[in-house]
This record gives sequence, structure tokens and C-alpha cells, in this order.
Amino acid sequence: GTNQVLAPLVINRGTAEVNGVLSAPDIVLTNAAVLTHTAATATNEYRLGLVVSNTLSISSNSAIDATGKGYLPGRTWPNTTTNASVTGQGRGGSYGGLGGRSQVSYIVNPVYGDFRNPNEVGSGGGIGPGGGLVRITADELVLAGAIRANGADGSDGQGSGGGVRIEARSLTGSGQVEARGGHGNSNIRVGGGGGRVAVYYE
Repeated sequence: GTNQVLAPLVINRGTAEVNGVLSAPDIVLTNAAVLTHTAATATNEYRLGLVVSNTLSISSNSAIDATGKGYLPGRTWPNTTTNASVTGQGRGGSYGGLGGRSQVSYIVNPVYGDFRNPNEVGSGGGIGPGGGLVRITADELVLAGAIRANGADGSDGQGSGGGVRIEARSLTGSGQVEARGGHGNSNIRVGGGGGRVAVYYE
């Protein structure tokens, strides 16, 4: 559903969780504020959508962060264990790119979705969950901080990156947009595949 706020919304410090779509004339994240959505379960998945008629502003120490909020370990789109990267083995989750694997014979879950329109959360790996999903429509995006939908790290295969879609008339700032897979650092702790990011601006 859509949560509509009629006045400008300022999130100052702390973490705020929104599921579905949040609509407001202006949204400001400041002073180490974090906006996120609920982590997926075995039966439900969530997303964060923002519709901002004027300006969305994210300060340098604030973030929209859906890291690790995607499918659980051993699950993939559409929230199923079918063709998923198996829990407890060296397989990373896949979404926009294939996850890593610790053995040549291991099969990881196939990629899915549309690079032009990210609309899914990321897949879990052997241990780490995937990244969540953030979709933003704004007249102006001022990004000094970060927008993240990264896969989570684990002790086995890592989760894949999730999805980020941004549509704005104006995009300014030196912040970061990320949908990377969880980090791997050995032949067993393999990395997750990258997620999907699409940015549209004039």
C-alpha cells in the first residue's frame, strides 16, 4: 500500500522502517538517519518505494539501506527454494550476476529480472541473505550519503545484491548507489552476484 504524508518529512537520527510506498512532498534524511524496509521471511518479501514530489535529500552520514533484506539463505525468486543456491554449501546467491561457487560442479541459482527496471529483491546464498529493493521517484534527488541494497555477508556463500531504481528530474551530489553481492574471501566463503541498479534523470 501507499503511506501518504502531506507535509515535508524529516528523519533525524535513528532507523525508520517503511514497507510499500511512502509518498511525501519532501523527504530529508539527516544526522545519521537510516531508512529501510523489513527483511524477507520464508513466506513474505518487502520493498521500499519513495514518491517525492519535490526533493529527496540524503546527508553525507545518512542512508537508504536495504542491505541483507532480500531472500533468506537458500531461497531465490519468487521466494522459493527451487533452483536456489543451497544452504550450507559454497554457493553465492545470484540476481543481476551469478554468485560464486566453491566447486566447479556446484550450480548457483540463475539470474532473473530486467536490468532496465529492477523490481525484485536479491537471492540468498549459502548463509547470507540477499539485498532488498529500493525504488525512488523524485523531482530532485540530492545524494550526499548512500542508497544501498547490498547482499549480506555470511560464513559460507554470500547473498546477491538487491535492486535499486531511481527516477529523478535532477540528480546531484557525490554519494553512492550500491547493489553489490556479499563479499567472499576464500574458495568456500564465496561472493554473491551483483544486483541491479537503474538510474534515470534529465
